[in-house]
Amino acid sequence: MEVKMNQTSRNLILTILSFVVLMTLWNCHTEYTNAPEICALLVADDQSLLQKDLDSLNRGDITQEQFELRKRNRENGSLGICLIALIKTKENSNF
Repeated sequence: MEVKMNQTSRNLILTILSFVVLMTLWNCHTEYTNAPEICALLVADDQSLLQKDLDSLNRGDITQEQFELRKRNRENGSLGICLIALIKTKENSNF
């Protein structure tokens, strides 16, 4: 039996996940952080999840509005994490 989560629950989970990732990045030793690799990993993960959402959209499991919201949330989260990683790397002159 599949349990459907409402939009508020999804947003809460996404927010918590983003917070955990940001806290992990914040506490890691930035001198070992490789920002381009982090960004590439995030982009690849986003593309994978986008394809799953597109499949759900095509099956009718989600609406176009839900698809666009998920896409936008992922893009914004990835962009934020990439910027933080790049700034931290730049501050430590590890390019």
